[in-house]
Amino acid sequence: MLSLARYESFINPTQFKEKWDKALYNFIEPIRKEIELIIHQNQIPLTNSELVTYLYMGAVEYFYYYALNYQADPQKVSEELWKFFFNFLPSLEGC
Repeated sequence: MLSLARYESFINPTQFKEKWDKALYNFIEPIRKEIELIIHQNQIPLTNSELVTYLYMGAVEYFYYYALNYQADPQKVSEELWKFFFNFLPSLEGC
């Protein structure tokens, strides 16, 4: 869905650019806030939560591609993704 919205914002920028920006903000901002908490609580050496969020979301897009095309266990791929970005696994407590 996000890819379709991105595509339309490039094809028809005057019509869709503002909508794309708002949709992306609504999608990214909660994740950025969570990454801010990770940075603050775990004192990991990251400082730019917005950049890390965009990098993480790009990786997540390809995570789905990889999981679907290589029949990978989503749990294991997710664990590798967390380790790669943050060098730890999140607590699944309360999920």
